[in-house]
Parts: sequence; C-alpha cells; structure tokens
Amino acid sequence: MQLNELETKFKTTCCELNFSPAHNPNFVVSVEVNGYNHKGHGNLKQLAKQMLLLTILYVGGDRWSNILRCSRSKIRSEAKASAARSVLSNLYKVSYNMQGLSQSIPNSFDAELYNFPQAVADTVSKLLLSTFKEIMTGNAEHAKWKIIAGVAMTTDEAMEDIKVISFATGLLFYTNLEYHITGQQGQSIFLKKENGGFRLKPQIKFHLYISTAPCGDARIFCPHEEEVMKGMDRHPNRNSRGVLRTKIESGEGTIPIRSGQSIQTWDGILPGQERLLTMSCSDKIASWNVLGLQGALLSHFIEPIYLDSVILGGLFHPNHLHRALFGRFENSIEDLPPSFKINKPKMCVISSPETRHLAKSPNFSVNWTTGLERAEIVNAITGKTEGNEVSRLAKRAFFQRFLNIYNRIPHITDYETPKQGMYVAYKNVVKHYQEAKKALALAFTKADLGNWVKKPIEQNEFELR
Repeated sequence: MQLNELETKFKTTCCELNFSPAHNPNFVVSVEVNGYNHKGHGNLKQLAKQMLLLTILYVGGDRWSNILRCSRSKIRSEAKASAARSVLSNLYKVSYNMQGLSQSIPNSFDAELYNFPQAVADTVSKLLLSTFKEIMTGNAEHAKWKIIAGVAMTTDEAMEDIKVISFATGLLFYTNLEYHITGQQGQSIFLKKENGGFRLKPQIKFHLYISTAPCGDARIFCPHEEEVMKGMDRHPNRNSRGVLRTKIESGEGTIPIRSGQSIQTWDGILPGQERLLTMSCSDKIASWNVLGLQGALLSHFIEPIYLDSVILGGLFHPNHLHRALFGRFENSIEDLPPSFKINKPKMCVISSPETRHLAKSPNFSVNWTTGLERAEIVNAITGKTEGNEVSRLAKRAFFQRFLNIYNRIPHITDYETPKQGMYVAYKNVVKHYQEAKKALALAFTKADLGNWVKKPIEQNEFELR
C-alpha cells in the first residue's frame, strides 16, 4: 500500500506457480518499472516491503534502466526482496542480499565483512555453474549434483577479471610453481621473494563458492524459523554452537565430536569396528582461515594463502557463518608463527539463492582445475577413479608432484631434508606450519569446542619408490 502511495507507476504483482506443491509453495513476484519487469523470489514478507520501499526512495523511476533480473525461490515475500536487492546491488555495487543483516549483526561484528560487491558474487556463481556444465558436457550421468563448490580467482582491484580455477582440488598452486621450473614465470601467480620462497602476486584474490552453507557449524539452524530469516540466533550460548563436528560415514550430516574422540586407529577402522571420522566442511574452512589454502607440503615454498571471500548459493545465516569460519576461536588462539593470522573473509550470498535439492549425496565426486580438458570422476566409496586408478587428489599423487619440485625451486626456510623419505616426514619438518596447526587445535580445546580429530597415522607413513 505504501509503495502504491509513493509511486503509482510502480506495479507489483504476485502469483503462485501452478506446479508448486501445497506443502512447498513457490511464488513469483514481478516489479514493473518504466517498462522493465524484475522478477524475484524469497522468504521474508516484511523485509520485501522494506527493500522495495528503499529502492523507490533511493533510486526513483528513471535510474532503473538496463537493470533486469529474474530470481527464483519459494516464498512470496522473499521474491519481492530479491527484485529490490538486484537493483540496489547493481547501482551501489554492494551486497544487499543479507536478509535483514543491518539489523541483525551484533555490535561486535565487523559489518565491513559483509560489504562484498553483489555483482561480483553473482558473476562468480554464474561462471562456476556454467563452467561445470561445460566440462561435464557429454557426461549427463555425473553432471547432476547436490552440492557444488569451487574457487574463482580475480586479478584486478575492481574484481572484474574473474576466472574459475578449480572444483574440489588445489592443483593450481603446483602448476604455478612448476612454471618457475619450465621458464614460464610470466604465467605464474607467484613471484620469487628475495629471501627465498614465493609470494602471491599483488591484487590476486581467491573466492570460494558453495551452493549452500557448508556442513557442520555453519548449517546448524532451521531455515524456516522467523528469527533465522531475520539473521538472528535466539540461542547463541547453546552448547552445540561452535563445536567441532565430524561427517557421518555412510550417512548424511554431521555430529559433534565426543570427548576423547581425537584418535583413530587403522586396525579399528579397516575391519569396520569403528567409523572413519572426517572433519566437517565448516571446520576445514575454519582451518584454512588460519593455516592457509596451501597445506603443509607447499609451505616449504610459499607463504600462507587465504580466501578473500566465501560466497554461498543459499542457507546464508550471518551469525552462524561468522562463528563457524573464525568467530568461535578468534579469542582463544595464541602464539601464531610469523606470516600466519586469523583470516576474516568477506561473506555474501548470491542475489537469487539456489533452490534446495531434496536428494541424497551421490556416490561419486567430481574434480577439475583450469588447464585440464576433462573432469575426474572419483568413486566416493573407494577413493579411486572409475577406471580403478589412483586419483590425482590422492596423497600419493600430490607427494609425487611435490618431490618433482622439491630440489628445483627456492624454499622459504632451509629446513633439513628428512632422512626418511616418507610423506609424513616432509610435512612434519615444516615447523612454522606445524606450530600454527597446533595453535589452532589448542584454541578449539581451550574454547571447550572439542578436539580436532586426526586420521590414523599409518595413512601418512608411506614413501615413493
């Protein structure tokens, strides 16, 4: 009613799609402005009205030109909000798709962490999805996905030059270090440091896109509660908040780590007496925000590399995501070695959130990195490829590439080469990385969030012959 009073030429219509089920309605709302029709979906009626009102107040009629968006979701109110946000984000280049974020961020939060260009987030999402579709052409069986995650790279300050670099793999760093061996330094994302090792070129940033909130601490909320829709957490002090969680083997979801559960044994898992425990995605991303993306082996050569942003395709809750990625341990972590830090990536959700997929996880995974023509399909049960070969993501494959460059490029620190040529020895000798890893694990323990679960030691005790 307020919209019609302010500007009668702005017409909004709402209808329910005929094919949507009664228990899961799907509404579409359109906003007609100067002949342009904007469509959107969403799940906040009050916010939808507020955002549309703000759009008219701040923008006006003739400044809407050439901005046309179409969004899809399930609830009538969010559709209106989506239409308004798509216009605002294009005009002001910041993320307005935060479900009442300005009212819901606690004073202790850094609001700048949520001020990420909406146009960049949407472009990253579209490029990742289109790239995945392209590389899976002719493979319809494996082109279906429940959750998709990938990394995009920007190389300019305005983040207009966006390139999809990988799905489910970190092979890019090895490739760019190898450029310094083959005389192709100009193509590498790394520059040599005067005192040894390598650093990332200026203005290069990495952006993680996930089609939904990562499993674990970032996803322990009901998306249909009113408080959640407003970005609020009514029970921030619950014991379940922030705790380390593990994935369920042969199941879905995660469970909190029990006391004294940090050690796993090879002889207990192989016969099936114990389940193999794997840390949740939220916990793994949290570790990247301290240790970096490069891992222990590549820390021989390069400084820690951190994410600039985490972009979600849906189930975005600012309080939960903030806590899961770094908030739960930022006050308890101490004594980080030089060059390591608590990284606080920007957080954002795309302007047209993904529709929830009601399906079980497939029994395969897909990985790809730029420069490769085809994606690799890995059996999620055996860890091998469809041809029963060793995956390029296997520890053995990474170790082989590591050894190929170990004596051919400069190191950050002259650690002594392990006398034993085992995989674990080359990881343990990187003292500054191992110290940071211990500091992170201790921070979780001190905060009473559980103990980080390690895989059986035997799986790292191998060498190449």
